[in-house]
Amino acid sequence: MPASQDRTRIKSVSAVRRPAAQEEEAYESSEDTGDVAGNESGDEGSYDTGSYDEDGTPVQEDDDDNPDATRAGPPLTLEIIEGPDKGRRKRFRGVRMVIGRGQDCDVVLLDQSVSRRHVELVFGGENGVLLRDLVSGNGTRVNDERVEDCKLKHDDVIAIGRTRIRFVDEQERIKQMRVAAEEAERKEKEEAERKAREKEEAKKKAAEAAAAGGEEGANAEGVDGEKDKKTQIRSIKDIPRRAPPKSNPVGLIVAGVLVLLVALIGVGALFSKRGPPPPPPPNPKQEQARGLMKEARVAFRMGEYEKAVKLAEEADATFAGVDAEGGLLDAARKELAIVEAYAQVRQLAGENKFTEARELLTKTPTSTMQPTEQQRETLDAELALGEVAFLVKQVEAALEAQDAEGARALIQRLPLERQPLYLGKVGDLEAMLAEAAKDAAAQDRAQRAAAARRAKEQREAFIASAFSGVESRFNAGDYSRAVLECDRVIEDHSDDKEIRDRAKALKKLIPQFARLYQDAQRKLQANALESAARPLRSAADLYRQMGFKGALGDTLNGQLASSAVVAGKAALARNDVANAATYFNEALRLNPDDPKVQSGMEAIQGKLSDLFKQAYIQRDRDPEGSAEKFRLIAQLAAEGSELKSRAQAQLQALEQ
Repeated sequence: MPASQDRTRIKSVSAVRRPAAQEEEAYESSEDTGDVAGNESGDEGSYDTGSYDEDGTPVQEDDDDNPDATRAGPPLTLEIIEGPDKGRRKRFRGVRMVIGRGQDCDVVLLDQSVSRRHVELVFGGENGVLLRDLVSGNGTRVNDERVEDCKLKHDDVIAIGRTRIRFVDEQERIKQMRVAAEEAERKEKEEAERKAREKEEAKKKAAEAAAAGGEEGANAEGVDGEKDKKTQIRSIKDIPRRAPPKSNPVGLIVAGVLVLLVALIGVGALFSKRGPPPPPPPNPKQEQARGLMKEARVAFRMGEYEKAVKLAEEADATFAGVDAEGGLLDAARKELAIVEAYAQVRQLAGENKFTEARELLTKTPTSTMQPTEQQRETLDAELALGEVAFLVKQVEAALEAQDAEGARALIQRLPLERQPLYLGKVGDLEAMLAEAAKDAAAQDRAQRAAAARRAKEQREAFIASAFSGVESRFNAGDYSRAVLECDRVIEDHSDDKEIRDRAKALKKLIPQFARLYQDAQRKLQANALESAARPLRSAADLYRQMGFKGALGDTLNGQLASSAVVAGKAALARNDVANAATYFNEALRLNPDDPKVQSGMEAIQGKLSDLFKQAYIQRDRDPEGSAEKFRLIAQLAAEGSELKSRAQAQLQALEQ
């Protein structure tokens, strides 16, 4: 490469990295292209890069908080390209930037359609910049796609309200400009080489033409010399003439045969049968739709009906009529409706609404798929077992309330093999009531107790009816509407103090529960079971305080049991025996048959044994620390165990 082209390339690349004032100095001192490339690659990780426009010209930011401040921070810039603040630029000064209308934001916008704290950007080093919507009113879009959080790339456009902001990564912009400069240089080099080749070929052709012209001139000179010798012609017959060519009969025969062969081939081509026309080119949309339908069939066979419906609908939208004969979309929709109906049946059974669940299962059409029908059979068996268990609880409650008639009516609904046991209990209850009936006072007390029980049940039913709207909104996950329903309950029952007090308490408890429950679910989705244990336990306590009875309580208990086991194991790994015992006791209360819980409790006892040895060794050197450990062992050791007795004895000896 010539030296001028080399310097031109160096200047075009280095101009991206330096202001215009330093460009001439860099142009004169950089003679080696390799050194320049090395400097460029070394500067990519630094954060002292300035801002540049699309042509690589450095620009001055007009939205700096302090003009005298240094340019520390990542080389990232926000450019407002639409909206009331169009033209403003803002550099990152740290790892977090909040954009909104509020005065406490890092980027304060005049757009009234933007929330006070609309969106935040978090710089994660090599992981890039994460955008997170701060529960804004109008939402956030990145490249015209609504997002809650996403990772930003260079030249992404963020739309909030009427304002559009371009995210600029200075390093990525410099890389792109460098690639463009190198591409332009490569094309320039190729063009120069092409022109050089053309010039060389032109010179070569000119030389050949000159050589050919010289030979013709020499030949012409020789001919003229001969002609000069024969200029004196005495008669027309003396003029020299070229001899006619000799005829070749063999050549004429060969030529005739070739002409005849060509004629025969042409006639054969005219009268030969023409084949079928070539097939038309495949329709790309049709091929795409067929691929989607193939994926939908695979999902249908795997029992993923929702995915199959989505893929089939997308295929039909891509190329209409692609499923005209197969009927896959209708079949998938039917199976999806059946599976969703099964989920509703399970939800009703979890709420102890077995009659409604049985009716819905009966109305649900049968499926043509064997796995779905197996689900139906399993669900039918679950309904039967759940209904029997619920009836048994009602019978036991009636027996406890000494309601023999109600218990006998419920027993008639039990399976025949379960009736004798409870009929005997009803007989014993009736005998006891008959004996108690001899005493008028006892009978009166029984009547008052039954009346009180009925009144209490009626009162509980009335309160439950008053809060039915609140509970339905709560179970649906609409917590804000559930709080508003509490206000309606207060207005409708302004003369009932108990209902008013409970409604006021629920207005405080529901938002607390929603915050804790949503936090726990986010951590569960992130597979952070240990950190989810604490909010799950608090959410379960709040749910018990609210007094609601639904499937959500069982879900909370199941999640809490799983997370408590993980949190207990983590606490044991940190030698935090107290917290480990708390978590494993919680898991033992919720799921006593879990082998993981039993293993955790045994591990705690082992840790307590090791702790006893440590306390025993240091009792003379550090009696207070030893006493604290013995006290912890006495509190957490199993009841009646030798370890607990020994710890209590050592503790008494130290306290004397």
